[in-house]
Amino acid sequence: MARNMSLSHRFSTAFAVVLVVSAPVLASPVVESARVGDYATKTRFVLDVTEAVKFDIFTLANPYRVVIDLPEVGWRLRPQQVPRSKLIKGYRLGLFRPGHSRVVIDVARPVEIAKSFLLGPSRHRGHRLVVDLRPVSPAAFRPSRPSSFTIVE
Repeated sequence: MARNMSLSHRFSTAFAVVLVVSAPVLASPVVESARVGDYATKTRFVLDVTEAVKFDIFTLANPYRVVIDLPEVGWRLRPQQVPRSKLIKGYRLGLFRPGHSRVVIDVARPVEIAKSFLLGPSRHRGHRLVVDLRPVSPAAFRPSRPSSFTIVE
């Protein structure tokens, strides 16, 4: 009987350790979906996330792209689930390094980040990370430095 209690105690201790170690992973934000909208003067890229996240965003050239760095998140979407647009050719997403996830948006021409922000939950939607991109000429394009945002509108 003492041996069974000892085995039972060891099992419950091991299970508790697994829960404590995995809790941060289970509690991390999840990107549930993404969408793109073309407007007259901009293209909007939206990530739906389960909670507010801090993010950094910047542009790069050769080839032209927009980079969004996030804390480590879970992914419930696949790249093929997001429609392309007149400005967005495609994108890649995943774990950049432990603790950090990244979205790279491949664009068809030079862009500037007109606006980027995080919207809090509304009646019909959860948190949304919103990026408005505006096309610019190659001469006007300037690679940008990472800018951090945690603003919730």
